[in-house]
Amino acid sequence: MKWVLIIEPSDFDFEYLDRVITRLGYNTYRANSAEEGVHFLAESLPDAIICGDALPDKNPLDLCRDLKEDPMTTQTPMLMASSKTGSLFRYKAMKAGFAEVVNRPMSIHDFFLKLEMCLSDRGRKFIRVPMSIPVTVDYQDRSLPFVTHTLGEGGLYLPTPDPMFRRTLMGIEFTLPGVNNIFDLQGEVVYTLQQSTEECPPGMGIKFVDMAQALKTLLRVYMQNYLTRATVPA
Repeated sequence: MKWVLIIEPSDFDFEYLDRVITRLGYNTYRANSAEEGVHFLAESLPDAIICGDALPDKNPLDLCRDLKEDPMTTQTPMLMASSKTGSLFRYKAMKAGFAEVVNRPMSIHDFFLKLEMCLSDRGRKFIRVPMSIPVTVDYQDRSLPFVTHTLGEGGLYLPTPDPMFRRTLMGIEFTLPGVNNIFDLQGEVVYTLQQSTEECPPGMGIKFVDMAQALKTLLRVYMQNYLTRATVPA
Protein backbone atom coordinates (compact mmCIF):
# COMPACT_ATOMS: atom_id res chain seq x y z
CA MET A 1 0.00 0.00 0.00
CA LYS A 2 1.31 3.47 -0.94
CA TRP A 3 1.53 6.19 1.70
CA VAL A 4 1.02 9.92 1.15
CA LEU A 5 1.96 12.58 3.70
CA ILE A 6 -0.51 15.49 3.72
CA ILE A 7 0.86 18.70 5.25
CA GLU A 8 -2.26 20.80 5.75
CA PRO A 9 -3.36 22.83 8.83
CA SER A 10 -6.98 23.31 7.72
CA ASP A 11 -9.30 20.54 8.90
CA PHE A 12 -11.67 21.19 6.01
CA ASP A 13 -8.93 21.07 3.35
CA PHE A 14 -7.26 18.04 4.94
CA GLU A 15 -10.51 16.08 5.08
CA TYR A 16 -11.14 16.81 1.41
CA LEU A 17 -7.62 15.78 0.38
CA ASP A 18 -7.78 12.70 2.59
CA ARG A 19 -11.11 11.65 1.07
CA VAL A 20 -9.79 12.05 -2.47
CA ILE A 21 -6.46 10.30 -1.86
CA THR A 22 -7.89 7.35 0.07
CA ARG A 23 -10.50 6.82 -2.65
CA LEU A 24 -7.58 6.45 -5.06
CA GLY A 25 -6.23 3.58 -2.98
CA TYR A 26 -3.55 5.31 -0.90
CA ASN A 27 -3.09 5.55 2.86
CA THR A 28 -2.51 9.00 4.32
CA TYR A 29 -0.77 10.61 7.28
CA ARG A 30 -1.41 14.17 8.38
CA ALA A 31 0.96 16.89 9.51
CA ASN A 32 -0.52 20.21 10.63
CA SER A 33 2.65 22.20 10.02
CA ALA A 34 6.00 22.12 8.28
CA GLU A 35 7.67 21.18 11.58
CA GLU A 36 5.33 18.20 12.05
CA GLY A 37 5.96 17.15 8.47
CA VAL A 38 9.73 17.23 8.89
CA HIS A 39 9.40 15.23 12.14
CA PHE A 40 7.36 12.58 10.33
CA LEU A 41 9.88 12.41 7.48
CA ALA A 42 12.66 11.76 9.98
CA GLU A 43 10.80 8.64 11.07
CA SER A 44 9.32 7.33 7.81
CA LEU A 45 9.53 8.15 4.09
CA PRO A 46 6.19 8.36 2.24
CA ASP A 47 5.72 7.69 -1.46
CA ALA A 48 4.59 11.27 -2.05
CA ILE A 49 3.96 14.52 -0.17
CA ILE A 50 0.92 16.77 -0.66
CA CYS A 51 1.32 20.26 0.78
CA GLY A 52 -1.20 23.04 1.23
CA ASP A 53 -0.37 26.54 0.04
CA ALA A 54 -0.57 28.15 3.50
CA LEU A 55 1.34 26.68 6.46
CA PRO A 56 1.43 28.30 9.92
CA ASP A 57 5.19 28.08 10.44
CA LYS A 58 6.88 28.12 7.04
CA ASN A 59 6.39 29.15 3.45
CA PRO A 60 5.58 25.95 1.48
CA LEU A 61 8.09 26.96 -1.20
CA ASP A 62 10.86 27.18 1.40
CA LEU A 63 9.82 23.82 2.85
CA CYS A 64 10.01 22.25 -0.60
CA ARG A 65 13.46 23.71 -1.24
CA ASP A 66 14.70 22.36 2.09
CA LEU A 67 13.35 18.87 1.43
CA LYS A 68 14.81 18.79 -2.07
CA GLU A 69 18.24 19.61 -0.59
CA ASP A 70 17.96 16.73 1.88
CA PRO A 71 19.38 13.49 0.38
CA MET A 72 16.71 11.48 2.20
CA THR A 73 13.77 13.30 0.59
CA THR A 74 15.18 14.75 -2.62
CA GLN A 75 13.56 11.98 -4.70
CA THR A 76 10.18 12.08 -2.93
CA PRO A 77 7.66 13.77 -5.26
CA MET A 78 5.89 16.80 -3.77
CA LEU A 79 2.58 18.20 -4.99
CA MET A 80 0.96 21.45 -3.86
CA ALA A 81 -2.81 21.73 -3.44
CA SER A 82 -3.73 25.36 -4.04
CA SER A 83 -6.63 27.61 -4.96
CA LYS A 84 -4.16 29.98 -6.65
CA THR A 85 -4.32 29.53 -10.40
CA GLY A 86 -1.89 32.15 -11.70
CA SER A 87 0.92 31.06 -14.00
CA LEU A 88 3.50 33.00 -11.94
CA PHE A 89 2.56 31.11 -8.76
CA ARG A 90 2.78 27.79 -10.59
CA TYR A 91 6.18 28.76 -12.02
CA LYS A 92 7.51 29.62 -8.55
CA ALA A 93 6.19 26.36 -7.11
CA MET A 94 7.75 24.25 -9.86
CA LYS A 95 11.03 26.14 -9.56
CA ALA A 96 11.08 25.45 -5.82
CA GLY A 97 10.85 21.73 -6.55
CA PHE A 98 7.15 20.83 -6.57
CA ALA A 99 6.41 18.20 -9.19
CA GLU A 100 2.83 19.40 -9.69
CA VAL A 101 0.38 22.05 -8.55
CA VAL A 102 -3.14 20.66 -8.13
CA ASN A 103 -5.84 23.31 -8.31
CA ARG A 104 -8.71 23.37 -5.83
CA PRO A 105 -11.43 22.29 -6.26
CA MET A 106 -9.79 19.26 -7.86
CA SER A 107 -11.00 16.59 -10.24
CA ILE A 108 -10.43 13.12 -8.76
CA HIS A 109 -9.56 11.77 -12.20
CA ASP A 110 -7.02 14.53 -12.93
CA PHE A 111 -5.52 14.27 -9.47
CA PHE A 112 -5.13 10.50 -9.88
CA LEU A 113 -3.25 11.02 -13.15
CA LYS A 114 -0.96 13.68 -11.69
CA LEU A 115 -0.15 11.58 -8.65
CA GLU A 116 0.48 8.50 -10.77
CA MET A 117 2.75 10.43 -13.11
CA CYS A 118 4.77 11.78 -10.20
CA LEU A 119 5.20 8.31 -8.73
CA SER A 120 6.14 6.83 -12.09
CA ASP A 121 8.75 9.55 -12.60
CA ARG A 122 10.21 8.56 -9.27
CA GLY A 123 10.76 5.07 -10.62
CA ARG A 124 7.63 3.08 -9.89
CA LYS A 125 7.86 -0.42 -11.18
CA PHE A 126 4.69 -0.03 -13.23
CA ILE A 127 2.64 2.87 -14.53
CA ARG A 128 -1.11 2.40 -14.51
CA VAL A 129 -3.99 4.63 -15.60
CA PRO A 130 -7.79 4.45 -15.58
CA MET A 131 -8.65 3.43 -19.14
CA SER A 132 -11.53 1.61 -20.85
CA ILE A 133 -10.60 -0.53 -23.86
CA PRO A 134 -12.09 -3.81 -25.21
CA VAL A 135 -10.14 -6.93 -24.25
CA THR A 136 -10.58 -10.50 -25.43
CA VAL A 137 -9.66 -13.22 -22.94
CA ASP A 138 -8.95 -16.72 -24.28
CA TYR A 139 -9.58 -19.35 -21.62
CA GLN A 140 -10.35 -23.05 -21.98
CA ASP A 141 -11.13 -22.81 -25.72
CA ARG A 142 -13.45 -19.85 -25.13
CA SER A 143 -13.08 -16.21 -26.16
CA LEU A 144 -14.59 -13.92 -23.53
CA PRO A 145 -15.18 -10.17 -24.08
CA PHE A 146 -14.26 -7.67 -21.35
CA VAL A 147 -13.63 -3.94 -21.00
CA THR A 148 -10.74 -2.77 -18.84
CA HIS A 149 -11.17 -0.59 -15.77
CA THR A 150 -7.46 0.14 -15.33
CA LEU A 151 -4.57 -0.52 -17.69
CA GLY A 152 -0.88 -0.52 -16.84
CA GLU A 153 2.40 -1.53 -18.38
CA GLY A 154 2.47 -4.54 -16.06
CA GLY A 155 -1.13 -5.70 -16.23
CA LEU A 156 -4.78 -4.68 -16.21
CA TYR A 157 -7.97 -4.84 -14.18
CA LEU A 158 -11.09 -6.43 -15.70
CA PRO A 159 -14.47 -5.79 -14.06
CA THR A 160 -16.60 -8.91 -13.77
CA PRO A 161 -19.10 -10.25 -11.21
CA ASP A 162 -17.54 -13.70 -11.67
CA PRO A 163 -13.74 -13.33 -11.47
CA MET A 164 -11.53 -16.31 -12.15
CA PHE A 165 -9.43 -17.91 -9.44
CA ARG A 166 -6.01 -16.59 -8.53
CA ARG A 167 -3.15 -18.05 -10.60
CA THR A 168 -5.49 -18.74 -13.52
CA LEU A 169 -3.55 -18.40 -16.79
CA MET A 170 -5.17 -17.01 -19.93
CA GLY A 171 -4.54 -15.38 -23.27
CA ILE A 172 -5.18 -11.63 -23.54
CA GLU A 173 -5.64 -9.63 -26.74
CA PHE A 174 -6.29 -5.91 -27.13
CA THR A 175 -5.37 -2.85 -29.17
CA LEU A 176 -4.72 0.72 -28.04
CA PRO A 177 -6.18 3.85 -29.66
CA GLY A 178 -3.69 5.22 -32.16
CA VAL A 179 -1.46 2.13 -32.07
CA ASN A 180 -1.41 -0.39 -34.92
CA ASN A 181 0.12 -3.21 -32.90
CA ILE A 182 -2.13 -5.95 -31.55
CA PHE A 183 -1.16 -6.90 -28.01
CA ASP A 184 -1.39 -10.70 -27.88
CA LEU A 185 -0.20 -11.60 -24.38
CA GLN A 186 -0.32 -14.18 -21.64
CA GLY A 187 -1.82 -13.16 -18.30
CA GLU A 188 -2.20 -14.52 -14.78
CA VAL A 189 -4.87 -13.57 -12.24
CA VAL A 190 -3.02 -12.19 -9.22
CA TYR A 191 -5.94 -10.86 -7.16
CA THR A 192 -9.73 -10.69 -7.20
CA LEU A 193 -12.31 -8.29 -5.80
CA GLN A 194 -15.65 -9.86 -4.90
CA GLN A 195 -17.42 -6.71 -3.74
CA SER A 196 -17.34 -3.24 -5.24
CA THR A 197 -15.69 -0.26 -3.60
CA GLU A 198 -16.33 3.43 -4.27
CA GLU A 199 -13.68 3.47 -6.99
CA CYS A 200 -13.51 -0.12 -8.22
CA PRO A 201 -16.15 -2.66 -9.30
CA PRO A 202 -15.85 -6.42 -8.64
CA GLY A 203 -13.33 -8.05 -10.93
CA MET A 204 -9.82 -9.43 -11.28
CA GLY A 205 -6.34 -8.00 -11.51
CA ILE A 206 -4.23 -9.65 -14.19
CA LYS A 207 -0.45 -9.56 -14.49
CA PHE A 208 1.20 -9.83 -17.91
CA VAL A 209 3.44 -12.90 -18.10
CA ASP A 210 6.58 -13.38 -20.27
CA MET A 211 5.95 -10.15 -22.17
CA ALA A 212 8.37 -9.39 -25.00
CA GLN A 213 10.70 -6.46 -24.31
CA ALA A 214 9.57 -4.62 -27.45
CA LEU A 215 5.94 -4.71 -26.28
CA LYS A 216 6.99 -3.67 -22.77
CA THR A 217 8.75 -0.62 -24.19
CA LEU A 218 5.84 0.24 -26.49
CA LEU A 219 3.30 -0.01 -23.67
CA ARG A 220 5.44 2.02 -21.26
CA VAL A 221 5.93 4.83 -23.78
CA TYR A 222 2.20 4.80 -24.51
CA MET A 223 1.37 5.05 -20.79
CA GLN A 224 3.81 7.91 -20.30
CA ASN A 225 2.41 9.81 -23.27
CA TYR A 226 -1.15 9.16 -22.10
CA LEU A 227 -0.38 10.59 -18.66
CA THR A 228 1.36 13.61 -20.15
CA ARG A 229 -1.55 14.38 -22.48
CA ALA A 230 -4.09 13.87 -19.69
CA THR A 231 -2.39 16.32 -17.33
CA VAL A 232 -1.83 19.19 -19.78
CA PRO A 233 -4.32 21.98 -18.92
CA ALA A 234 -6.94 22.62 -21.58
